[in-house]
Amino acid sequence: MKNTNLCHHCLFGILFFLILSLSSCFTARKMNKNVADYYGNEIPKISKKEIPQISITTSLPVTGQELSTSIHETKMLPLIVYWSIDDRLVSTLNPRIPFNNFHNTVVKFSAKELVGKLNGRRIELSLDQAPLTFAINDNVKVILLVIHWQKVSVMPVMKDMVVSYKLYNGDQIEKTGSITVKDNQTNFPLRFFQTIKSGTAEYLDFYTGHISIMTQKLLDELMKEL
Repeated sequence: MKNTNLCHHCLFGILFFLILSLSSCFTARKMNKNVADYYGNEIPKISKKEIPQISITTSLPVTGQELSTSIHETKMLPLIVYWSIDDRLVSTLNPRIPFNNFHNTVVKFSAKELVGKLNGRRIELSLDQAPLTFAINDNVKVILLVIHWQKVSVMPVMKDMVVSYKLYNGDQIEKTGSITVKDNQTNFPLRFFQTIKSGTAEYLDFYTGHISIMTQKLLDELMKEL
């Protein structure tokens, strides 16, 4: 009986040590700093170029200067011979980051074709939803306290891009609608010896291009609806 209790204490002691080890080097504060370093401690600039026929707004909360908000989560599955620990940092970007990207992409790619399609009319675009959140997931599996392996991945939290629009002919609303572009991001496993900071920067590189591509797909659909 004493040996059994001692074994249980050892198991929970090792489990606690594993969690503590993961948490000590994997904090929300460090995650926010990684994001801030990537963006140079400022929100990417919005283009000053304007197209009179196109108004671009958002219903997302774009106040505040924080580049990201991160929280730390730990989930455990402690079985008799097998343990699984998911230590996760969930980071939500400032909505101004995707909005500015969306705005700049619309201005860049719609100056000719969309304006020509409008044919003297004007349109209001509102970015109502966009991918904002990703997680650094550190998964550790232990079997019989001897065999263990670790897998760290950047895991995007899937969210479609949704844009509503109002088409005006003079002062009258001619048409309203909403367009959804599916989010097709996939997980990014970190390479051997790759740091979390490097993996975060690599994902954010992809994310920037991903928002731009989603916006271009949305513009293609909008052209079909006008």
